Amino acid sequence: LNIYVSSTSKNGVYNADFVFCHWHRDMEFIYLDQGSAVFEVNRKPFHVKAGQALLLNSGELHSGRSLNESACYITAIVFDSALMAFNDGDMCQSKYVLPFIQSEFRFPTFISGNEVWERQILDNILEIISVFRNKPFGYEMRIKACVYDIIFLILSNNKHISDNCNITDLEKSNI
Repeated sequence: LNIYVSSTSKNGVYNADFVFCHWHRDMEFIYLDQGSAVFEVNRKPFHVKAGQALLLNSGELHSGRSLNESACYITAIVFDSALMAFNDGDMCQSKYVLPFIQSEFRFPTFISGNEVWERQILDNILEIISVFRNKPFGYEMRIKACVYDIIFLILSNNKHISDNCNITDLEKSNI
């Protein structure tokens, strides 16, 4: 697990494209701390404002650009799907976690905070950020619990995506 902070200003120089187009095998939660931005995920635009988040599945092409030349600050939580796995498979592993790891289930991309379950996901993301920064004894367990809670909220509200519509490897190789 790594947490990165990014902004439109680096060494005092403004750069609207603060998340350059890329993809990776890791999953990623992006929380917009300040400003407003347009993120493209698999070529689909999402208008995101402070207090909202994106949940990126493994292999999704993504980039971010600030809106209206406003200052933007994001916190990105990047983690290998192994964070969600158990060493020994159990019912929770096979029924709920493995489908996300194997891309049979996918996170919904945009979390606006308009619904109760979305606000709970945003609270979990903020908890992950806080716990990671402070690193109290056992912090890894708390982070894993928050990720599981996010998965539970998505599944219990039937917001997971079960189709495999993702940018192809050929499209990725052209980037």
